[in-house]
Amino acid sequence: MSIFKQPQNTNFSIVLPSLRWEWIRTVLNSIYDNAHYPDMIDTHIAINTGEIRIKSILEKYKEKNPNVHYYEIDPATMTLPNLNYIGIVPYVNFLTKEYAKGKYVMPMNDDALFTSKDWDKNALERLPDDIVLGLTNDNIRPKGFDGRSIPACSFPIISRKGIEHFGHLFDPYFYHNTADTHICSIYYDIGKTVDLTDVVYVAHRPSELCNNIPTDYLTEVEKC
Repeated sequence: MSIFKQPQNTNFSIVLPSLRWEWIRTVLNSIYDNAHYPDMIDTHIAINTGEIRIKSILEKYKEKNPNVHYYEIDPATMTLPNLNYIGIVPYVNFLTKEYAKGKYVMPMNDDALFTSKDWDKNALERLPDDIVLGLTNDNIRPKGFDGRSIPACSFPIISRKGIEHFGHLFDPYFYHNTADTHICSIYYDIGKTVDLTDVVYVAHRPSELCNNIPTDYLTEVEKC
């Protein structure tokens, strides 16, 4: 039985928990403006209940792009006992299971920008119709969760077949930190990674590339 609630009818689903109302429009623009097939990408955004500013921005954005969807979620349903912060993993896994329609699913942060043109077309040309994880380029290559040096990235592209096989996008055990490195290591161990680092570039703002993001992507309030 499929873990997905929605049938596959797009190339990519991007799942994105967001709190940054002042950045979200620019993040979304970078996804679609750089895509070759923007109509074949659906984006699903989780916002906390009561976040009025970001809700207003997303309502307006949906008017020009019906492939962008948002969902108000009570953060209390995404926490675990004895933790005093909300991890990203519950949001990502929830959005993936409930709403993702893509052949491939990509978790993303609201502090990152796509900066490579035709990223979706170039990724499709390399990704097989199989269990696979595509390694994108955010200039971060952490060591594996068990101390090994392995290829890893913060924003992997993972096939629907891979998510079905493992039963999740991120392992919920990790909740937040190292979830991305862990899932990359799993696919690496079974020989199911594809290098997309030269065709899918996502500038992660806290990284060293923060100051190198093209200025036309940023408004004054959004600069790092």
